[in-house]
Parts: sequence; structure tokens; C-alpha cells
Amino acid sequence: MLQNTGPVLQALQPTRDAVIRVGALLIIKADWAVYVYQLTAAQQAILDHQPHLAAATPKEIITDTGVHCDLRQRDDSHVDNQLKP
Repeated sequence: MLQNTGPVLQALQPTRDAVIRVGALLIIKADWAVYVYQLTAAQQAILDHQPHLAAATPKEIITDTGVHCDLRQRDDSHVDNQLKP
């Protein structure tokens, strides 16, 4: 699954905000910054049992799942790729 992350990130380059989930992998792009997470079982359960989050904004996903992401400290001049557990 991770070997395909590079092409997905490339495809997201012209997009300001996006959320993509593939199993336990969550890619969030908010305000041009990209964050890649390996979701815990608890975080996966939150997304599995709250289907309204499928249409949520990146910031709503971050808030509801509890993934760590400081959107206040971003640099718009580049895409910031971070892998966080």
C-alpha cells in the first residue's frame, strides 16, 4: 500500500485540501500541507462508524480522529510530507 503513496501525493499537488483513506492509511492535505498517517484501530473505528465524515473537511477529520496535525505552523511555499504514527 505504501509503495503507491508517492503517485497519490503527486496527483494531489494541484489540490489545496483533500482527504484520502485506504484501510489504515490516511492522507490529509490541508492548506497545501500533506500529512500521512497510519491510523490506530480506534481511529479506524471512528471513521468506520461515522459515515458523515466521508464528506468532512480535512480539519473536521483531524478533529474527529484525534490525529496530531498543527495546521497553524505551515509553510505555503512547499508541500510538507510527514509520516506520523
